[in-house]
Amino acid sequence: MIPRVVGVSALMALGFSIVFALPATAQLMEPATPERIAEELRASGFAAEVHAPTNSVGPGITSRAAEGVDFDISFDACDEEGKRCQVMVFSAGFQFQDPDKRPSKADLNRWNLNEFGKAVVSANGDPWLDLEVNLVGGITRTNLIDTMKWSNGLVGDFAAHIGWDAQG
Repeated sequence: MIPRVVGVSALMALGFSIVFALPATAQLMEPATPERIAEELRASGFAAEVHAPTNSVGPGITSRAAEGVDFDISFDACDEEGKRCQVMVFSAGFQFQDPDKRPSKADLNRWNLNEFGKAVVSANGDPWLDLEVNLVGGITRTNLIDTMKWSNGLVGDFAAHIGWDAQG
């Protein structure tokens, strides 16, 4: 009986040592709060400023893509305090001064069929790109930073797809 207890204890100790020995980048951010996500993004060299709620339940984060496009990271399905959120949404809007230069719905549908991120049209007719990220169970720092890089790339690809430039 004693060898079995020692074996189980040794196995449990090994399991705990593996969990606690994980590098910081592999550990889950749980809860993945907007403040903590902004902190991790800033620590990795991204601009990230937390702001009051706009169209979401929780606070949002404003950042800038490599293409010079400001985008918002909003949080949905949050608790009553707006802290523990289940969904993070990267959103970038592209304002066109000349409505005739806006992409057609067919252009946006082509994007939606072939690319990641969801192309939508705002109430005033300008295109937006949304990328939803599931936060249930947390997110690792590595996954967050990779998602941020991926989102930046999508913004640039989408801008090229719709023929947008900074002058609109």
